[in-house]
Amino acid sequence: MSNDGKTLVGKIHKLEKNSFSILREDNRIVSIPKKLLTSKDQEVLRIYRSKENLLSVEDAERLLCLYKWRDKTDRFWRIQLEFLPSKSSDKRQELIVAHRPSYGGHATKVYGSWEIRKNGLLFTSVGNGGGDVLWKYPRSKSDRRVLTSEIVGLFNYFGFSLYNNLTLVPDV
Repeated sequence: MSNDGKTLVGKIHKLEKNSFSILREDNRIVSIPKKLLTSKDQEVLRIYRSKENLLSVEDAERLLCLYKWRDKTDRFWRIQLEFLPSKSSDKRQELIVAHRPSYGGHATKVYGSWEIRKNGLLFTSVGNGGGDVLWKYPRSKSDRRVLTSEIVGLFNYFGFSLYNNLTLVPDV
């Protein structure tokens, strides 16, 4: 997204020192000066500039903290995770989970924690045991930026249940 709010959708095609090009959905390649990007998008480009295909844990953590992750990209989202880099009381990073009822109304927030585990999964907890969820997160630069829960049964941050895996995308 540019500083003036314009959005262009595509895949990173090539990175240069002061510009980058993307492959648009219509297969056209467009070159864009980096200075036109928001600071969040410039940080994403910095992460993707590294020569390695796999993201380091540190880069994955920075990527998670750049966005709020939601179940829908429109204004009708129901669940949102916000990963904060600050430490919580359990020595993990802080997490804010927001839920909006399906009938509308204001979001309810609970606070918890998160960490990337040695097994390569993202762990989130709201501290009551019923809100612990393991997630697959973007591990390589070719992955879609998406979080997928590793549970198929109960999802219980707020006492409601989903019987499918939950997928979250960034609010870009």
